[in-house]
Amino acid sequence: MSPCSKCDAKCCRYFGVHIDTPKHKDDFENIRWYLAHKDTAVYIEKRQWYLEIKNKCRYLMKNHRCRVYERRPTICRDHGVATCEHVGEDFAHDRMFHDMKEFDVYLAERFKGKYKF
Repeated sequence: MSPCSKCDAKCCRYFGVHIDTPKHKDDFENIRWYLAHKDTAVYIEKRQWYLEIKNKCRYLMKNHRCRVYERRPTICRDHGVATCEHVGEDFAHDRMFHDMKEFDVYLAERFKGKYKF
C-alpha cells in the first residue's frame, strides 16, 4: 500500500518561510509579533529560522487530493515520500514556538533573564 493512500495532506495545510536569524532586540520583537497572531509558529531547523503559517492550500480538496495536481507548483512536485511530514522519520524541528509565552521562556533562557520587554 502506498504511503500516500493514508495522506491527510499535512504539507498542504501550512507553509514555512525562511526568516533571518534574529540578532538584535528588534528581530526578537518581530518574532514575538509573529507569534501574537493566530495560526502561526516559528521554528528553528538546522540553525535556520522559519515562520510557519497555518493556511490551507486553496486547491486542496476534501479528499486530501490536489485539484491542480498536473500543474501544481514545483515546490509541490519536489515534495515526495522521502520528505513527507506524514511518513518521514526526521521531521522534528530543533526548536518550535507556538506563542509568545513559549518564546519568552526561550529568551529568558538565552539571555539569562536579562531580556527586557
